[in-house]
Amino acid sequence: MQEVGYALAESAGKRNTFVFAVGGNYFMEIAKLRAARQLWARISKEPVVIWSRTSLANKSLYDPSANLMRCTTEAMSAIFGGCAYLIVEAARFAQHLAESLPRVLGEESHFDQVSDPGGGSFYIEALTASIAAEAWKVYEDGLAGRDAAIAAARAAKEKAVAQRKRTLVGEGFPSFRRNRIGRRPDPKQVDHHHFAVMIPARA
Repeated sequence: MQEVGYALAESAGKRNTFVFAVGGNYFMEIAKLRAARQLWARISKEPVVIWSRTSLANKSLYDPSANLMRCTTEAMSAIFGGCAYLIVEAARFAQHLAESLPRVLGEESHFDQVSDPGGGSFYIEALTASIAAEAWKVYEDGLAGRDAAIAAARAAKEKAVAQRKRTLVGEGFPSFRRNRIGRRPDPKQVDHHHFAVMIPARA
């Protein structure tokens, strides 16, 4: 909500091109871009142009395959949300895979042949309306307190991931169900170091 609201406030209705990072919350990201398009239509009659790029903030330092899966779902969200241009960041996997991913989604999966795949879905429509309502409040409040609000939201996300209250695509958290001989595994012997590794977002 903040991202959309502050982007619209910063543009002041004069700049119709926006760049949004797309994260791993699949339906939320679809709804976010749809909400941005709907709110822009309330502000200006100019057509909106949305550039989307896959996020670097939720990528693993150690698992390129998981990063590729995350980029795939993020790219799907961006396309379904209605972006005009898509940039897939090569997050520790080969650059040619990042370049090929949009082509596969467009030319083989035909994602570019449907104008609004989420239209008519009750869940996506309700989520879009909810985000649009909150983003409009942010837009009306202007840019005051923007930096502090963004920093607080990011800290809350990182804390949720660290506490495993927020899941990441490609991360299989260990199960602590009893093993075959009836004993629970020792948590001290489970490697947690690769879980919830965050890469600082690029400017």
